[in-house]
Amino acid sequence: MYNDLNSCLLEGRLTHDLEIKELAGGSKTCSISIAINRYFKDRNGSDAKDTTFIDVEVWNTVAENCVKYLKKGDSVRVVGELRYNTWTREDGSTAHKHYLACQHIEFRPKSNAHKAKSGEEEPPMKEMVGEREGNNTY
Repeated sequence: MYNDLNSCLLEGRLTHDLEIKELAGGSKTCSISIAINRYFKDRNGSDAKDTTFIDVEVWNTVAENCVKYLKKGDSVRVVGELRYNTWTREDGSTAHKHYLACQHIEFRPKSNAHKAKSGEEEPPMKEMVGEREGNNTY
């Protein structure tokens, strides 16, 4: 039996600064939200923009590197699996959400103006790759 293909490639900008959370079992996680802009001409021929927001779940060493090197507004390219989560809210209603489980993340280059202003250094290339939950090889 073959698995169906579940792979997404997204590129966008972080919507907030990141925080790492350590779970009871010692795993670390970080939730990223990225904004993906699409520019187009509307029916009247005017410039228009549509933005899609996607949540991304990142784990362990990759989560630590994301928190270390990324800030709100930084550009990232993420490869992962689309997943669906269901939970019960405090009021008893059911909530649903799609999110991307990160398998690989690239920190996109910052502009020279941004680097000069912030004094930040670029992360080493080896720190730009992801690791899959439960499988640390790629």
